[in-house]
Amino acid sequence: MKRTLGSFTILFLGLAAIPTIAPAQEPNGLVGVWFAEVIPIDCSTRLVIPNAPVFRGLYMFGHDGSLTNEAAFPVVTARRSSGLGAWQHTQAQMYNGTFRFFRYSNADGTFQTMRKVTTTIVLNGDHFISFDLFQDFDADNNPISGVGTSGCNAVTGTRQQ
Repeated sequence: MKRTLGSFTILFLGLAAIPTIAPAQEPNGLVGVWFAEVIPIDCSTRLVIPNAPVFRGLYMFGHDGSLTNEAAFPVVTARRSSGLGAWQHTQAQMYNGTFRFFRYSNADGTFQTMRKVTTTIVLNGDHFISFDLFQDFDADNNPISGVGTSGCNAVTGTRQQ
């Protein structure tokens, strides 16, 4: 009886300590602000597209599943709004997200397209890599086809906060 009670006591104390230890060892997941490098790639081969401009991005993944995105381009090709969307954990260190932003004409600032970006993210500590697929839509939310209206990006991100 004494041996059984001692075993239960050790088991109880061990289990009681788990909630205290586990959160301290868990990474923050994707929640936070990330600085990223975005590289245009060929969707089929996933090779870098020659002469396509690499640009910077800021991502904020909220604890509630919200996603905010900003971009900074080395050359202004078209102005754009902030990206707004959502993300979710899928399995292990993998996440999916989708965000949309408006693109505007440089000439007069009028609406050009709305771009939808779908991302698959693999997290590794304070770094992530992702594969992004984008598609442009018209003012009535219909997909647009043509050169530059769809494509892919490879993204590498580093946690900022």
